[in-house]
Amino acid sequence: MPHRHQEIVWKKVEDRHCLGTSSLGDVWIRLDKSNKTTGMYTMFGSTIKYIPTDDWMLDLVGAQLELDRLYKLDVDARELSKLLRSKQ
Repeated sequence: MPHRHQEIVWKKVEDRHCLGTSSLGDVWIRLDKSNKTTGMYTMFGSTIKYIPTDDWMLDLVGAQLELDRLYKLDVDARELSKLLRSKQ
């Protein structure tokens, strides 16, 4: 059975930043004065910045969905890597 991973838990927006926590580390969304996303960050060992590439990522919910997608991809890659190492 596949491992069920924790979702990102989001906190409220403070000072144009929204923090999310996950089992891999924190994520952040940075907003401009009109509440549009200017950057999304993952801190899963090292910090990576993502810039919204589609209009749907410019609002807070879209940015949260994108970071949730990136988180799930990272979890899946780590689980696959662990599985492949155990087969050696």
